[in-house]
Amino acid sequence: MSIKKRIALIIGGKSLEHEVSIRSGINILNALDLNKYTPLLIGITKTGKWYHLDSSKLLIEYLKSDYLALDDLPGVFIEKVDFGSLQKNVDMAFIVLHGFGEDGSVQGFLKVLNIPFVGCDILSSAICMDKDISKRILRESGLNVAKHKVFRRAQKVSAKEVEEDLGFPVFVKPSRSGSSVGIEKVSNEEELKKAIHEAFKYDHKVIVEESIDGMEIECAILGNDKPIASLPSQVIVTGHAFYNYDAKYLDNDGWYIECPAKLPSELSRKIQEESIKAYKASDCQVMARVDCFVTKDETVYINEINTIPGFANISQYPKMWDVSGIAYQDLISKLIDLSFEYQDKENSLIKTFSKTTLKV
Repeated sequence: MSIKKRIALIIGGKSLEHEVSIRSGINILNALDLNKYTPLLIGITKTGKWYHLDSSKLLIEYLKSDYLALDDLPGVFIEKVDFGSLQKNVDMAFIVLHGFGEDGSVQGFLKVLNIPFVGCDILSSAICMDKDISKRILRESGLNVAKHKVFRRAQKVSAKEVEEDLGFPVFVKPSRSGSSVGIEKVSNEEELKKAIHEAFKYDHKVIVEESIDGMEIECAILGNDKPIASLPSQVIVTGHAFYNYDAKYLDNDGWYIECPAKLPSELSRKIQEESIKAYKASDCQVMARVDCFVTKDETVYINEINTIPGFANISQYPKMWDVSGIAYQDLISKLIDLSFEYQDKENSLIKTFSKTTLKV
């Protein structure tokens, strides 16, 4: 009988998406194959403190309310995390953080601790978290992306320049945020300046992006050297200007999903191919969700790449794989296996230098 792998699920975090992370983490905890894995639940509070959590108590609290913050639940804390002990007692970390922790920071910390983790590495995490940098790389790789302008705090915003270069309406976005936090669709100078001021509350860099008139499509990607794509899904928004935070998480009637999307097979394949290209161009590993816009003439524009897609009840990454033939529990196991595969490949690289290293 094989020894079960010890998997540390890391949830919460110093993020506006803290509560969403907890929803995802609980779903993954419930889906772990306990014949193969022994889970260890770790929570990061909104103030950045790491604790071992009592999973049974957290599940009880979750049944009372599915919009939880760890800081309001001191009864679920067992003890602070001893990182030296964590090194010895964990085989793999499953980072279930949204916003904070998606940018490569937690990935780098775990690398320093020599703890393997599920998902993209430091570089790809950082690239995909920054909408400005990501778009530059995707554009350089020959993929279609919306035109955008970048503003920093010291810059003067010229509405005339924005209108001439991008046209109205435009989207104003913090360059490094998730779940549509701080994003606004604006149609004139007054709205533009107000939205940029608001976006600077969430990041020091803000992008203003042209509006692409098209279907909002998502595609799940899975794999390392030979990634595969799921059947795409379509997000259809009702009662909101776009797929914003309120529509995603606070309004049950604000949107619905067609999963899989009702698309011609050739268009579906094109979306899958473009999504895999974007995944490779961004140096992604293990998993990501690629979000696109598809226009009436079937041009695919890559919007963004999410390296830690949601696993909450409403999240599309696991649903797209379910309709593509990989059930939730099997998907979680597959992600862990791919992460061990990637780690083995990393471990095979020469990390020290000596004269004998140069001998052929």
